[in-house]
Amino acid sequence: MRQGRAIGLHRIAIAYADQDRLLELKDNFNDLEDGPIRREGMQALATVMALAGKADAISILENNFSEKERAHFAGLVVKSLPFHMMGDPGRVATWLNENSEIADRSETMVHFVSNWTQHDFNGVSQWLNDQQDQPWYDDVVVEFVKRAIPADPQSGIDWAATISDDALRQQVLQ
Repeated sequence: MRQGRAIGLHRIAIAYADQDRLLELKDNFNDLEDGPIRREGMQALATVMALAGKADAISILENNFSEKERAHFAGLVVKSLPFHMMGDPGRVATWLNENSEIADRSETMVHFVSNWTQHDFNGVSQWLNDQQDQPWYDDVVVEFVKRAIPADPQSGIDWAATISDDALRQQVLQ
């Protein structure tokens, strides 16, 4: 029953492609207690608003959702929206690092950087230069190296050398 209601709410959200009505529907979801129906509806709202071209997904989340909601949706947005709908990649990466749930942050960042690398290898490379103190850095660099080696083997090797975990670095370099 609950799953059926969630699917129904998701469809309702998709039907409303006008931002004012979407925000009205968001307020209705806010009245629900936290649970799968509310989360499904809120995810649908964020997705529909971005797909409707109202703004990039990050702006929508920043302007219309609470801090708790943003943390929940950070990973979902990265996994569900086409890369070009997220906004400026450097800004999105910073936003994800600041807003995603700590337990999911490494996975979220790896997923985002994987997509970003396919679109802008040099942009990722420049951004990564300033990220070495991040707890997810090694995981992200492993993914970046996987994507970089076919296009630029020497660059991939150079980036692998920046991995701080000795065992992981050796594994990647093999």
